[in-house]
Amino acid sequence: MKVLSEEELQEAEEELKHYFPKSRQVYGYVFLINRVKTEPTDVLVDRWPDFTVLLIRPQRKERTDLFKDISIFTKDETSLKDIMISTDIFDWNQYLSLSIDLCHKEMIKSVALSRGVQELKNHVCQQLTLQDASNLKPERLPLQMSSLSESHVALVNSMWKFGKDEFSEHFIRDMIKNYPSCCVLDSECQPVSWILTYASCSVGMLYTMPEHRRKGYAKAVVTVLARKLRSEGYPVYCLIEEENQAYGYVFIINRVVARPVDVLVDQWPDFNTLLIRPQRQEKADHFKDMCIFTKDETSLMSILIRVDIFDWKQFLSLSGDLCHKEMMNSVALNRGVPDIKNYEYHLFTLQDASNLKSE
Repeated sequence: MKVLSEEELQEAEEELKHYFPKSRQVYGYVFLINRVKTEPTDVLVDRWPDFTVLLIRPQRKERTDLFKDISIFTKDETSLKDIMISTDIFDWNQYLSLSIDLCHKEMIKSVALSRGVQELKNHVCQQLTLQDASNLKPERLPLQMSSLSESHVALVNSMWKFGKDEFSEHFIRDMIKNYPSCCVLDSECQPVSWILTYASCSVGMLYTMPEHRRKGYAKAVVTVLARKLRSEGYPVYCLIEEENQAYGYVFIINRVVARPVDVLVDQWPDFNTLLIRPQRQEKADHFKDMCIFTKDETSLMSILIRVDIFDWKQFLSLSGDLCHKEMMNSVALNRGVPDIKNYEYHLFTLQDASNLKSE
């Protein structure tokens, strides 16, 4: 494969815009590579200028570089598969973190197994993109807002769920030193809430210290950083882990005045189960879904068995991930429900609204 030159990277940046949203992550990498001189990263294509496959591959000069993602974009899965099988573009004997569109999951898995990879793990994220920044209003807080500095690396590393080791510390230091960030500082100039920018231009690692939550700090740092990125021409997006989809319901409830809805958790703030339960004030309210999210099926099952969170003698419409279907059916039968019907749906997300033209 060919490594792109600085001049070719400028052309690639423009070309990748035509393939949003699938190319947005590799576009973010190229965007920053063209503007920030940081740790060396190769951008490879199968051919130039009419490439079918483009890879973002950080150069592995130190052991800590193993932590960095290799991001892949392809217009044609067969071409990518041929490259992965017939070339040594990756060292399959080392730890690899590959970031790619979910539609290629089975192919990647098949190739990895054929290459002798013993252990495979999948983490699914949803891509959320800021299309309109006009509603991002600046926040007025009693505390000072600033950017993170290298003196904050240890704190951020200690709070990140993938952190607490030398790999992540090096990774976070590089982010803070080279890319935009935002934080809220307390009276002693220590961060209490923060958000960073990854090398792919996505924002993330959002965290607020437990004693400072529910004060609007997270919203404030997201707003300030998003406005800054947008004003400087950055693509503004984030990757949300699949298990955090309940955020979408909370987001809507916080912004729409509707009939009363209870949002219940098993514990706070480190909840395992979150339920969206419309209050049943009228007969028509029985028609409304109760939406369930859980990080741990056993915790949810325990709640459903032991707690009268639902009235099992009335009509219930429960919306939950399909992976919990058998457990839910079992609990319902145990609760004496005589008639159970299952309906399966696929979730589709709008990533790019630019092609939605008004009639």
